[in-house]
Amino acid sequence: MSKRSVIVDTQALIYLVAIHDEYPIWDILRNLFNHLLVPEEVVIEFNKGLINAPERATVVAMLDESDFLIKCSAYDLFDVMAYKTFEGIDDGEAEVLAQQKKIGVDLIWSDDKKFKSEAQKLHQELIVFNTLHITALLHLHDYIEEYDRFKNILHKVRKVGKNFRSCYQEAATYLGVNLSNEEITERTRLS
Repeated sequence: MSKRSVIVDTQALIYLVAIHDEYPIWDILRNLFNHLLVPEEVVIEFNKGLINAPERATVVAMLDESDFLIKCSAYDLFDVMAYKTFEGIDDGEAEVLAQQKKIGVDLIWSDDKKFKSEAQKLHQELIVFNTLHITALLHLHDYIEEYDRFKNILHKVRKVGKNFRSCYQEAATYLGVNLSNEEITERTRLS
């Protein structure tokens, strides 16, 4: 997979901040993506939690200074308004979809199941990966050192659960990698 950009939703950013407290996630994500694009409404949603989660200030600073984590607003407001009419799509997610439509990025990073379902109903070709999928992509590229430690950190931040297997399989399929059930079980087992 060549490096590409991904549009990121609010909950994914929140998980990234929590993971970064224990593991340098921003550094390894640069190996996989050219840019993490963050729509303006997602920034607003993320900033609402700044008072109770001051560690988010790092991301806020990155949004102002980084060439990797980038605020984006290249979307049509009419599209945003149209997407807001669908159940399961909030303001930030409407901007995520409008941004995707405008610039043609084929990958969205969101941990909201309702949003994923609605987005894929609207755009069947759209790929919406969550943090478990992104973890699998990073691991399949050998970008994560101390993978068992990383899985445990991830589990503290975002409960891994049994759906990690299906997310890992989907990520492998996305990359064209064939894995046996045993390999997937081994790679997704918590230590």
